[in-house]
Amino acid sequence: MCRRFTLIAEGPLLAETFKVPNPPFDRIDMRDAGPGSPVLVVRQAGLQRQIEIAHWGLIPAWVADPNEAPKPAHARAETLAVNGTFQGAFRRKRCLIPVSWFPVAETGPLAASRTGGLLVLAGLLEDWQGPHGEIMCSTCLITVPSAGPLAPFAARQPAVLPEAAWPLWLDPAAQPRELTPLLRAEGAALTIDIQAR
Repeated sequence: MCRRFTLIAEGPLLAETFKVPNPPFDRIDMRDAGPGSPVLVVRQAGLQRQIEIAHWGLIPAWVADPNEAPKPAHARAETLAVNGTFQGAFRRKRCLIPVSWFPVAETGPLAASRTGGLLVLAGLLEDWQGPHGEIMCSTCLITVPSAGPLAPFAARQPAVLPEAAWPLWLDPAAQPRELTPLLRAEGAALTIDIQAR
């Protein structure tokens, strides 16, 4: 399970990697982000992608009062299409969550990209609108059963998306039957490197 992660990246590199025009900052430094923290997400906005900061802990659009509702940080890939908390976001609003590394377990090693770049995690996104028009953007990570180098350390891991999967994952018109095959731990195992802390 991924309960914390770090993202350290230059704005121009993020813009180039995700094909985002006009990154909103020069550098991002989010160390040891956890549930409840602001995290960086990449979402589809019309014909373009955009970078936003979201609250880590999903607040479904139908929630009356976000202060009274649970804010799940993780969603199991196996039940996305049927769990009412995640169903709407899975069908309409998905995002990419770039990270530099994450701890595999509380005291375990770090998982990082084998190439030295970013790991890109599959996420869900919601825009909760309050009674006075205020909008709160929130997100959660999707998890899958661990495989490959992470399997000895944890039962579940974040779903890591290769670049070839990003367009379909972000496409609001994509159907669940097209998206589910993207959430496979085996493919992610090829991109993950285990490093000592």
